[in-house]
Formats: sequence, C-alpha cells, structure tokens
Amino acid sequence: APPLPIPPGSSQRDDASQELIRQQERERLLRQQQERTPDVRLLEAPAAAAANRLPAGESPCFTIDHLELRGEDAELFQWALAAASRDDLGAPDAALGRCLGTQAINVLMGRMQNAIIARGYVTTRVLAEPQD
Repeated sequence: APPLPIPPGSSQRDDASQELIRQQERERLLRQQQERTPDVRLLEAPAAAAANRLPAGESPCFTIDHLELRGEDAELFQWALAAASRDDLGAPDAALGRCLGTQAINVLMGRMQNAIIARGYVTTRVLAEPQD
C-alpha cells in the first residue's frame, strides 16, 4: 500500500500543537509553585505572653502610683486608661501598686495604643515621658 499523502500545513499544525502543550505544562507548573503552602511552624507562646500579661520580677522596676494621659486632646482619650488594666483576653491585670520594669510599661502603652487604634484613631500615639 502506498504511503498516505501528508496534507499541506499539517507539520505546522503539529508544531503549534506541541507548542501549546508545552505552554500549558509551563503554566500548570507555575500554578503549582504558586499554590504550594509554605511549611510554617509557629511556636506556641506561653499563656501569659499570649494574653499580653504584665511581666513580674523585672529589675529595675518602679512602683506605679497612677497612670495619666497628657498632651493635646488627652482629655478625649481618658477612656484608653481602662485598657491598661486588662490583658488582651479582658482579664484584670492592673498596674497600680505594682513594681513594673521597662517591658511591663511597654505592655501598658501597647494596650492603650491598641484600644485607641480599635476606635479608629490610627494616627494617635501613646508614649511614655521620661520618669523621675
């Protein structure tokens, strides 16, 4: 039997088909790379740190007699002081009467800052003045 004639342009179609298959394979591999979930393992924080509790036993420390907000429009933000006496889970964790170090004071400022941000005041900052 004589060989079947090859229709004109069929080799071009085969090349185009092969190129299309290669392109689809590249796209599939790219999608797989982008969809891969990173292998991330976070260490579980201790309960006190997770709740943002005031650390105890810092040295040096200062006994806290009172907290106050000062500055322009400070009277508008007095409600933020209440946030200083509760941890992130809402449990009581008051500073008054306790001896607090730098880390604990930063926790207090962070609590107030977060309360202020939660009410939409994203440009307002809580800072500590130099202490005597």
